[in-house]
Amino acid sequence: MKERSLQSLFSRLVILAVPLAQTGCGGAASLDSEDGGRDSAGSGGTATAGAAGIGGTATGGAGTGGTATGGAGIGGTATGGAGAGGSASCVVPRSMGDCSVRRSGVIARSCVTGALTSAECLAICGTAYSGLCTNAGETETTITISCSPSCVAGRRPHGFVEGQNAGSGLGAYFARAAELEGASVAAFRGLRGELRAHGAPRRLLRALSRAARDEQRHTRTTSALARRFGARPLPARVTPAPARSLEAIALENVAEGCVRELYGALVATFQARTARDLQVKGAMARIAREETRHAALSLSLQRWLEQRLDRAALARVAAARRVAARRLRREIEGQPELARAEQAGLPTVLQAQRLFDSVSATGEWV
Repeated sequence: MKERSLQSLFSRLVILAVPLAQTGCGGAASLDSEDGGRDSAGSGGTATAGAAGIGGTATGGAGTGGTATGGAGIGGTATGGAGAGGSASCVVPRSMGDCSVRRSGVIARSCVTGALTSAECLAICGTAYSGLCTNAGETETTITISCSPSCVAGRRPHGFVEGQNAGSGLGAYFARAAELEGASVAAFRGLRGELRAHGAPRRLLRALSRAARDEQRHTRTTSALARRFGARPLPARVTPAPARSLEAIALENVAEGCVRELYGALVATFQARTARDLQVKGAMARIAREETRHAALSLSLQRWLEQRLDRAALARVAAARRVAARRLRREIEGQPELARAEQAGLPTVLQAQRLFDSVSATGEWV
């Protein structure tokens, strides 16, 4: 889809989503996992999460003092108290709260088979954390896991080390946005180098260079907003990574570009229309235009990549697109409301669901 077509589509979808009533932040959210599990969160409630991609299951108390049973290893299980004072388990306790807050918890060492995989992070932290977690310390029998929430949708580059910015409130939200924008600079520069080696046309290379410059500007803009709302943003960390095959690039681009970046551009369009803070509104107007151009670039890049893949690789890429869309939908369902979200024009959970479902109906993520 071309840039202007995407802009027109996003404008229509935003108009449809704006009138929806705002949901309260004390309600419950239910998520269907890829493995048939469910995750519900509410004060004093319980939560069950499918251990996506590894065949296990996890059940955890969402409130203080809850219990958890998890299958975070390959087919392994561990049981223990997930609430305050409980013993180690395979699930970090979840609760409704500010979506910019990182959560930490102690799990049994047997829950992790080695280096933390995305699937294990999803099982341990829950779908609202998008498979992003780190080992924050360990003993002979336990590991402390820090779960990074995923309130900001957008392109996360290969080698991105998320979680530099913590805290709560709008300042933390914009600090995490700045972190992701800074990481996107590295993403587009890295893509340009890889695609140049693969013989990509000059039009794509020029577009990637332009996108990197846009993201530098977005980093400055969101950093300024973070400081305005009382946060001190930290720079993004992206570890060097080896050059990848065209299929590996396509797998990343379909998830991070064609799904997450496209949805992020739609949310930015929503913010540009609805933000009550005039400085945020003005900033998001420009960011929305440029992020929409990046989403169109991701779609164009995907077409070029897929023309060079065999049938088996194309099937894997199609499956990755569906998984990424389902995962993002679950993040939206499980995402708590951010305090003072109306100042930044952030959609409520109900509005975000409508935005996601509406763009899904266009066939972009099928």
